[in-house]
Amino acid sequence: MRKVTMLAVLATLAAAGCGGGGGSGGIANFVGDWDYSAGSISQTCQGAVPTATSLVGYSVFISRTSNPGEIEFVSNFDQCARYLTVSGNTATMRSYDPLCGDRAVDANGDAYTLSITPLTEVLTYRGGRVMNESATNSLRYLYDDNTFIDCTSTVSNASLF
Repeated sequence: MRKVTMLAVLATLAAAGCGGGGGSGGIANFVGDWDYSAGSISQTCQGAVPTATSLVGYSVFISRTSNPGEIEFVSNFDQCARYLTVSGNTATMRSYDPLCGDRAVDANGDAYTLSITPLTEVLTYRGGRVMNESATNSLRYLYDDNTFIDCTSTVSNASLF
């Protein structure tokens, strides 16, 4: 059985997204640099023991896009862009960069390509300089011998400031 590295786990969850809408005040609440103050990423893969990693110490950057009511969310995990639509104090994923993923080597020295498919991403602005995040992603580790491992990752109890 192949071991998936924790770095790859982090990369898969890295990018989260926000969106615009409901007026510029809503978008303005999300735009800027954010740091995780709490939360974790868990990953479950076929035939492997689930893993969990703290998000504390990681960050995200959120910017306006040229589309009204939309923001772009990019984390320092994997640099994948997520695009979210903002409505009031909530931003919900609309789409993502189809090129999300990375090329890496696992703990056994086997080369693979990681494909990330964001499934859900929700940011909730809590006032002041506090935001909560929840997200799920589908991951595929495709090895050079054409074998693969499918995983699901979940961001939970995440707070950013």
